[in-house]
Amino acid sequence: MTTLAAALAVTAAAAGTLWRLQGDEPETPSPPPSFIGEAREGCKPGAAGAFLEAHPPPSPAHAATCHALAGDAEAARQALADLDDGERREAAGVVFGLIHPIADAGDEEAAGVGMELVLELWPENYQARYHAGLFAYGRGRDAEARAHLERFVAEYRNDDGFRQRALRALAALDAITRGETTARPALSAH
Repeated sequence: MTTLAAALAVTAAAAGTLWRLQGDEPETPSPPPSFIGEAREGCKPGAAGAFLEAHPPPSPAHAATCHALAGDAEAARQALADLDDGERREAAGVVFGLIHPIADAGDEEAAGVGMELVLELWPENYQARYHAGLFAYGRGRDAEARAHLERFVAEYRNDDGFRQRALRALAALDAITRGETTARPALSAH
């Protein structure tokens, strides 16, 4: 097992435990470490289909995660299309558990499509909202970024790196809106 795969497995397991302690959120089971490490490398734009054929995913949620990592939102949704509502909600927990460590490591671009998918299925997930907001910010989708980040800041009261990064993005959006700058500053990781 690679170091990245081991780190992702431990982080995903810890995230699942935290969510279960918070209440009615779907369980985030620990993903198979070999799939996570291989998927992070193999699920690239234009390559996800071939990767999934060569490495059959353990669940539709894992297939959706691979497509999301490749930036293909429609294929990610299609991977979950045959699931009923309850199963899709559980799948959102799996996708979140797989993608969250990537986002927390600062790779909002790789994790963004997956976080948007999680929000479609689990709209009260404030952590997914934070990462979807930063993804939208990075993509120049300012209205969407503002909506996600303002809601995150309203819901998340801890004065930590996550909140501070969201506030910095909102301040940058304000400066852009006022015409003070056209530059979109990069946001350091929390």
